[in-house]
Amino acid sequence: MYPMLATLFRRRYISTDMREAVLYWHRQPVDNRMKGDAMMPCQSCGAPMGEQDKFCMRCGAARQEPARPAATNPSTVCPACGAAIDDSMRFCMHCGAKLSPLPAAVASAVPVEPEPQRKRGMTKGAVTAIVAVTVAVIAIAAFGVWWFVLRDDASAQSGAVGTPLSGESSESSDSNDAGDTADSGDADARGHASAGDKSRTAVCAVPDASLSDVRLDGTSLIASVDFESESCGDSSYSAAGVQVTIQDDGNVVAAAIYDFGDAPLEFDDGTAQADLAFTTVQYWRPYDQIDVSDASVELTEDATASGASAAAVEGALGGASIADTDIERYAQLAMSWQLDHDKTAANTFYSTFTTQLSSKQYGMQVEGKTWKYRDIYEQFLQRRAKHPNALFIWSGDYPTYQENGTTDFYVILSGEGFGSAADATAWCPANGYSTDDCIAVDLQ
Repeated sequence: MYPMLATLFRRRYISTDMREAVLYWHRQPVDNRMKGDAMMPCQSCGAPMGEQDKFCMRCGAARQEPARPAATNPSTVCPACGAAIDDSMRFCMHCGAKLSPLPAAVASAVPVEPEPQRKRGMTKGAVTAIVAVTVAVIAIAAFGVWWFVLRDDASAQSGAVGTPLSGESSESSDSNDAGDTADSGDADARGHASAGDKSRTAVCAVPDASLSDVRLDGTSLIASVDFESESCGDSSYSAAGVQVTIQDDGNVVAAAIYDFGDAPLEFDDGTAQADLAFTTVQYWRPYDQIDVSDASVELTEDATASGASAAAVEGALGGASIADTDIERYAQLAMSWQLDHDKTAANTFYSTFTTQLSSKQYGMQVEGKTWKYRDIYEQFLQRRAKHPNALFIWSGDYPTYQENGTTDFYVILSGEGFGSAADATAWCPANGYSTDDCIAVDLQ
């Protein structure tokens, strides 16, 4: 055996470690090499090795002491002998059985704080952000639509009044002319009228107005009004629903709503004139007691009428009445003014006779209706239209009514003077009044 080993050593068919292992093994006593209870397997090939062997006799690998883990998992044991093993061993240190690769050790359970579960749905902040973005997008889209529509309208208007482009058909020109005519009609309805053959005219704004004269036609008040407007030029004003209000010394003395589409105001160099008629429920002062020089006239567009317009009176444009509540208020104010105005003239009948044409109380139910202020004052205007000297008095101010206990009546006097009661009484039937409606009276 030695010659063979020497040959192998010389030819270097085995490594130096192998040679040292063989020589070492050969020098050891047989009992030490073969002692079964002290044997342990080679870590490389699994051959049994004695406690004193430093090299494996089969493969020549140097003896390696198995690594001792700090703590052995008691549940990891050799399936053959039950000895403790670890995942670095290929063979059991006690019985030499080949070991199958162990599964990776399961790490000890370490409490891990669970990731907070995300709330379903969107947070309030996310919803707010989405809503804000949506509103912004809608606003931008709306602005874009508005811009394009405005630009298109501007282009259309520009094209309507401009010169047709060369190459356009005559039908297109006719269509534009028709459109201009329709536009002019719309302008007329708003007080914008065409002048001559012009397709469009400047806007005729609400004109200024002044009172030049008042007169009576039957029971209607006729007011001559002068109008002035630089914007109207030589065009006409034909707006509907225009309230004309006349005031004198701070009181409304006439008001009605007119449709100038029926009788447009034709302006010449910015001025125009018209006669307006007011019925006995549309004016609240006798015509000859209105101070024309001190009166003012105001025009208000888009007024709401109460009923239809009255008929024209001798060429004067009739108007519709204003609201009933306003008529009642203006009538009451007119009655107060009239009582003060007529008191001086009434004092002349302390020593002479006149005739009484009516006596009414507010709320009295006679002649088929309940009398209100508007009814009482309207009757006075009607009587005065027939009798220019008629007076309006309060019965409680005079002795003759105080003696009779009739001190709360509005009384209409004819204002005609008579030397005797008989003469006054005779006047009543001569003027169409019965004894129930007309009596002789003095105020003493």
